[in-house]
Amino acid sequence: YKTKSGFGIVANLRTGEVASIVSLPDFEPKRIQDPNSENMKNHAVSSVYYPGSISKMLTIAMAIQNGLPLEKTFKVDVAIPVDKKFSLKDEHVRKSYLKPSEILAFSSNVGSVLILEEYIGFTKQRKYLEEIGAFTPPKLELSPFEIGTPIYNSKAWPKSTHYTASYGYGFSLSPIHFTALARSVLG
Repeated sequence: YKTKSGFGIVANLRTGEVASIVSLPDFEPKRIQDPNSENMKNHAVSSVYYPGSISKMLTIAMAIQNGLPLEKTFKVDVAIPVDKKFSLKDEHVRKSYLKPSEILAFSSNVGSVLILEEYIGFTKQRKYLEEIGAFTPPKLELSPFEIGTPIYNSKAWPKSTHYTASYGYGFSLSPIHFTALARSVLG
């Protein structure tokens, strides 16, 4: 794949302790030629990305708090209109009905949106994300200049942003930040 960078985080989600962070490429401290080089950045802490499908666990956790039964099934072989030009479909999902655990396992964007609409709502979604700290940099024992700042629309979100936030787009944050959010849900 000719990957240019990567990172890994090992953390205890019960305690919040980070055992290890690796970011590649790394650098040789005695041979620093350009202090502004991408090699000098810890991408797990400083860079921000869309969380992608791992944010579906936040959506499901919100819904469970709002009464989602784990055995509930959702019809996911449908197209959900997002705007006049675009409808959301799960081309890769081979089943018509999925439980919340299967929505996560099969990465169903349609399932995430259906859960959002039926069990959370737009106002609760935004409030929940704010309350768990998705839009504020995590508190780490590092210089604040090293910590990636979340990127999100601070104004009212259109329907499309709520939908995409339910399955991993709509906001960006650092991997270490998402690890902290996962702890708030799973720990």
